Amino acid sequence: MSSIECFVPSMSGEDLEVTVGSFSRSTSFCGVTFLSGVSLGETQTLRDLAGAVSGKFVLIYTKNHPLEMGMFALDRILSIAEDTGADMLYSDHYKQVRDSHGETVRMRHPLIECQRGALRDDFDFGSVLVFRRTAFRKAVREMKTDRKWGALYDLRLRMKKIVHINEYLYTEI
Repeated sequence: MSSIECFVPSMSGEDLEVTVGSFSRSTSFCGVTFLSGVSLGETQTLRDLAGAVSGKFVLIYTKNHPLEMGMFALDRILSIAEDTGADMLYSDHYKQVRDSHGETVRMRHPLIECQRGALRDDFDFGSVLVFRRTAFRKAVREMKTDRKWGALYDLRLRMKKIVHINEYLYTEI
C-alpha cells in the first residue's frame, strides 16, 4: 500500500487539529511535519524536505490556514498517482469564504490543465501539491542554484508528468 507524508506550515492549535484530523482519516497517511520559519520558495527548504520524507508520496500544503481533505481524498490521489505514473498531482478544490451577507459558503475553485511549455510561475496548482518521492528527490538533487523565492516553481518545472485531478478533493477553510 502506498503512503503519503504531509508537510504543512505552522498554524494555530485549532487549525492544526482540523488539518491533521482530515489527513488522519486516510489509511495511507503516514505522518505530518510542520514547517516553521521556513519558506517553500527556498531551495534549502526543499532539500531538507527531500532528506526527511519517508512516504512513497509527498504532500505539500502551501497555505497557513486550515485545510479539510474530503473523505477518501488522499486515497483517491494515491490511486490516481499509481494508475497514471504521475510525478506531481494537483486537484480542483473548494474555498470557504464569506458571502455579501456574512454567511460562510463553500465555492468551487476549478483549475486548468497544465500543458508543457505553458507553465508560468503564477500558474494556479492550488494549495495541495502531491509528488512521487522518487521524482521529488531527483528534481531537488538536480537543483544547482540556491533560490530564495523560486524553488517551488523550479521543482514543478522538473516534473516529467504532471496530472490534474478534475475532482474537488479538499477545502481551503
